[in-house]
Amino acid sequence: MAAFPSPLQKTDTSYLEDAQAYDNILLDQWPRSSNVFIQRTASNIRPGVQIRSLTVTSFTELCGCMLASRPGTAFTFALDLSSYGSERVVSAHLLSITQGLQAPLTADNAGFLPFAMEWFSKDRPAITVTVSDMALFWAHAGSIAHG
Repeated sequence: MAAFPSPLQKTDTSYLEDAQAYDNILLDQWPRSSNVFIQRTASNIRPGVQIRSLTVTSFTELCGCMLASRPGTAFTFALDLSSYGSERVVSAHLLSITQGLQAPLTADNAGFLPFAMEWFSKDRPAITVTVSDMALFWAHAGSIAHG
């Protein structure tokens, strides 16, 4: 039986109010990395693990590798978004791994995640995001303690 998001869970899709959001490409699946470090991290990651200073592309590929190795699983991260020079970087803390979590209706395509992360970094650089198979993600409204 599939797990459902809490009825109290609200998502934040405010980044979609930006006209540039629709310049993104829809993806059929999460991108994966050929980087051995990212692949190894994806196969060994557990709740509580923190990964610092990944590029947005590397984080997205990490999500792809994690989801490919564990079909039907959703991963919830606390993300801290910052810049290193001109590059956006992500520090990710894996909060939970949930089998069979059904995405909310407001979940978005993985192709929008880099844009959403860039958009949130301007005013709300600490966000909580869940990624799941079928190339979906959602940003949580409000916050979950980043602990």
